[in-house]
Amino acid sequence: MFEKIKVRGKDAHPLFAYLTRQAPFEGLDLNDPRTKLLHAFLQEEYPEFLAGDSMKWNFTKFLIDRNGRVVKRFEPSVDPMDMEPAGQARGSTITNPSSERGRR
Repeated sequence: MFEKIKVRGKDAHPLFAYLTRQAPFEGLDLNDPRTKLLHAFLQEEYPEFLAGDSMKWNFTKFLIDRNGRVVKRFEPSVDPMDMEPAGQARGSTITNPSSERGRR
């Protein structure tokens, strides 16, 4: 359960291969300062990561609806709370699991 898996390339774990097929890469928001830094780093150190639809870096997020469909992909610099409008548009709710613990 806690082993390292590949998320890119021909050896990518089937889950991540599926997610990236369902929600292709739409580009990076280079108006965001954090994204500019990430883009510059990737260009310098891992330019191959910028090609294609694969995951670009840690913290790429995917919003999945209750029926298991991929709703949207969010790149690393997107804050999880900024994902909420996409979830609401699909009739989903996004909750913070740590805040849910106090409600039980």
